[in-house]
Amino acid sequence: MQAVMREALGSTNVPTDPRAPILSYVERHRSELIEIASLDRPLTKAQFEATVGFWGPDHNGMEVLIPAARFQSEFAGHELLMRAVRNAGHARTEGGRKPKLTIKTPRTICADGRVYCVQLGL
Repeated sequence: MQAVMREALGSTNVPTDPRAPILSYVERHRSELIEIASLDRPLTKAQFEATVGFWGPDHNGMEVLIPAARFQSEFAGHELLMRAVRNAGHARTEGGRKPKLTIKTPRTICADGRVYCVQLGL
């Protein structure tokens, strides 16, 4: 399985740290990312969809939450990328009978929607 994953990752140019493209995205959009603690009320669905993402603390440092549609349009091979991030232990994903690479948007951000959650560890 690991050999298959290495081969798949090598063929798509995913760096050794699969978070590298996401860290680059965070750096490019640093001034546009919304600090979760700064929200005084949840965003509307339209406001949520228009954002580049959110950041806030987690138990390992900082994490970034990127709306699913935005993440999928920004990152070619987004599924493979997120699987690699999850397998490296740097993602919060949804488990259960039907596991997903996204999580439900925290209600403090928006009452609806899904986000990709990546632990930055910064």
